[in-house]
Formats: sequence, C-alpha cells, structure tokens
Amino acid sequence: MEEAEDNETKDSSESSGEFVPLKDTLQGNRRNAKKKEAEPLANRIKVFSFDSLNTLITLTSQIDCDYRGKNSLWKDPATKRYFLLLHRGKGKNAFRLMCSALAEYAKEENVTYATQAYYNEHFRLILKDNALTKLADI
Repeated sequence: MEEAEDNETKDSSESSGEFVPLKDTLQGNRRNAKKKEAEPLANRIKVFSFDSLNTLITLTSQIDCDYRGKNSLWKDPATKRYFLLLHRGKGKNAFRLMCSALAEYAKEENVTYATQAYYNEHFRLILKDNALTKLADI
C-alpha cells in the first residue's frame, strides 16, 4: 500500500516539477476564473434595432463579411421595430466588422445579461440563430 502511495506522489511531483500547496492551487483557479469573466458583455453580444425589415434585408445582401456567430431577429409588436442580437462567436475581427457595418444603418441598443430573455418574453421571434444568413438569401 505504501508503495502505491509513493508512486502517486512521485507521479504528481514529476509532472508539475514541484509541490504546490492546495491553498495556492485553489487561489490560482480563482484568478483564472476572474480573468475569464473579466471581458464585458458588450464585447461579446451586440443588439441593433431597425425601423424596417427591408433595411436589414438590403444590408445583409451588401455586407461581405465572414461573421459566423449566432444571431437572432425579434420584432417588438408595440413599436414595430426589429431587434437583431449578435453573439461574437469565435471570430472577433469578423464580429467587429459586422457590428461596424450594422451601426451605420441601425441603432445600437444597450445589452444586459437579461436582454435575450426579455426579448424572448416580450417580442416575437422572427429568425433564430442564423438570421443574417437567412435574410441574405432573400
């Protein structure tokens, strides 16, 4: 039994190079978790609103961008405005380019952690997850 414990100790110390106290390991994980959460929501999700669906359709057919993030379209029945929510996805540069193009023709809306839930509850979902692609095909 002691031999098995010694082998486990050797394996863990050989892989890391030196002993790290549990307290230090846990604090390191907390620091890494904070770094991951540090990016503001506004850098990962954007919402643009449009007066007309035709404006958005025309825009999507003219934009040449490699943006591949999730994006959905809602309509507010009270104001008759269309809301396009974009998730950054993996391509930061393509997301930035798409947002820049949309900002010229639409109003950028404030985003919170509850924006999408609010839209789902109060607005009518028109296109889910790949709205830009579907609109560009029209």
